[in-house]
Amino acid sequence: MTKKRKRSRISASQKPTEEIQIADEVLLEWTTHLARRQPMKAVAASAVVAVTVALGWVWVHPLVAFLMGLLLLNAVAEFLFPVHYRLTKSGAEATGFLLSRRMEWKQVRRITPLPDGIHLSPFAKPTKLDGLKGMVLRWEGDEAELTRLQSLCQRCQRMAGTN
Repeated sequence: MTKKRKRSRISASQKPTEEIQIADEVLLEWTTHLARRQPMKAVAASAVVAVTVALGWVWVHPLVAFLMGLLLLNAVAEFLFPVHYRLTKSGAEATGFLLSRRMEWKQVRRITPLPDGIHLSPFAKPTKLDGLKGMVLRWEGDEAELTRLQSLCQRCQRMAGTN
């Protein structure tokens, strides 16, 4: 004995609607490459990664050596490789080799100026978690441009209604 299955038909009003994502307006884009400014540190960081992989390959196991090298490379990737930053009306993002971070303006509670950039934090007061939860926007321009970048971030934060 076989059962007949009813085929459900979807009417035009029941069809799922496709969401069209509108591209967020880009306010500012720039790229920084910290290793280019400090080539000796870049050589030292690369050497540490290479020696770690080589020693792990010889003394431990190739797979473990590869994973150790990948972890170390991830730790220094922001320094060794170029990082592309983008500020949009909805948030700030940083992308690079092994790096992809995004922070919405509505999450930002505090903007702190740094000597070489700006730190965006989701906490109203300084905390030990700032390094993990926050985001640093590095800048290679002069101080006047850095001040303009900070005012742009503060304006976007106010427009998002978090201040």
